[in-house]
Amino acid sequence: MQVAPIPGNLRSVSEVQQSTDVRRFAIAGTVLLVASTPTAAWWLIGDQGEGRYADYYMVKPIRLDAAAQMAIGIASLTMAVVGLGLVLAAEPIRRRGLSRWQVTLALIVLAEVVVAYCYRVFTAATIGANIGGGMALIMGFTLVWFMLLAAWERMRTPTGWSPSMWGVGIAVFGGFLLSVVSLWLPLVAVLVAVAAVSTKLCVSLARGSA
Repeated sequence: MQVAPIPGNLRSVSEVQQSTDVRRFAIAGTVLLVASTPTAAWWLIGDQGEGRYADYYMVKPIRLDAAAQMAIGIASLTMAVVGLGLVLAAEPIRRRGLSRWQVTLALIVLAEVVVAYCYRVFTAATIGANIGGGMALIMGFTLVWFMLLAAWERMRTPTGWSPSMWGVGIAVFGGFLLSVVSLWLPLVAVLVAVAAVSTKLCVSLARGSA
């Protein structure tokens, strides 16, 4: 018995449905991973201070008891694992490496990890807190802005990798100016930039152009 071929219109409907499911998985995974990475990394890195220097810190930390920190950390880590699972379910890693949108997402997540580490350094109660915080502000935030602008460039052009160094320099200099007022401001500025780049990635995924 000869099996009749599947009509072209039915095949296209199936492919469209599969593509829609992939985009949904990718968007859900991206949202979960980006939303949970900062707090998950903050919890895993832990307090970098020394108890006997409780009054020596660059930025006054947000006080949470051990139980609250553990609850936030475990919940965030669980969300991050689920998000990563959805990202890999949407498009498994092949021999050729990460896809274009996965590279963009990886840059965003790495930037968030650096931000979490910088926050821990800023709030560490230890001798020389200003020195460590200053190094984190200079080196850490330069790396963060480079990765975020590289992620944006990667979405803008398929072969884009290197962001404009003028753009990185302007962002870092703007962060220094904000830090004169308060060190919370450059942290907030970076998180806003993370939200903007992540939103752009989700929109690109929804349109199928990522």
